Amino acid sequence: MTNVVLTVPNYAPLTAHIIEPDHAERQSVEQFICQRYWMKFNACLHELPRRILVVRDQQRQLIAACAIQYADERPLFSECYLPNTIQDTLAAHGIVAQRQQLAEVGSMACLRPRDLAPLVSAIVCYLTQQQKQALIFTATAPLRRFLKHLQLPLQRLADASADALSGDSVARWGDYYQSQPQVMAGRLCDGHFLLGKVSDRMSQPDDRHQDEQVISGHASGHWESVAC
Repeated sequence: MTNVVLTVPNYAPLTAHIIEPDHAERQSVEQFICQRYWMKFNACLHELPRRILVVRDQQRQLIAACAIQYADERPLFSECYLPNTIQDTLAAHGIVAQRQQLAEVGSMACLRPRDLAPLVSAIVCYLTQQQKQALIFTATAPLRRFLKHLQLPLQRLADASADALSGDSVARWGDYYQSQPQVMAGRLCDGHFLLGKVSDRMSQPDDRHQDEQVISGHASGHWESVAC
């Protein structure tokens, strides 16, 4: 079992750690993610990657989680959408990194919209500690709106089309592909530079409410949970 615990940058009350398959809380963490994907997309996730990054509040309540896959361990799920190798695709967008320096983030799930920002902060912090240079992920339209609103410098690599999957796989994803997912990438150094800015925005009630409206796409900004 890997025991990695970190304080989420700029979110002093929050902590993050890695949950691997032999962790006592693995099943409950997987349920947290899968329930939100089922509620949001009628999607049935299975075989999550070995590492799951979780964020907890002061009461140790699980408020956010995502899966992390290192590119040098196995093919990345997002690679099925790309016409070329991940290294060639990234290089064409000005991101130069070796495969061992790449990581994929997926299955992002949050208790509330406001928990997405600290999850992003934890992702950047953890992958920077692991000496990764760039990350790749498939983002739904609401997630892209949120990241664009924060002015994070990301590159669009390709549309994530259901045509890249087999029939059985498409069925398991429910309505996910109606959210117009796209494959995105970014450099960890860019994200680390902007963590303070993200924290400052989310610490202000008016800005936090505005950001939640961006995620939800409507004026109330109220979601019971988030999957993206």
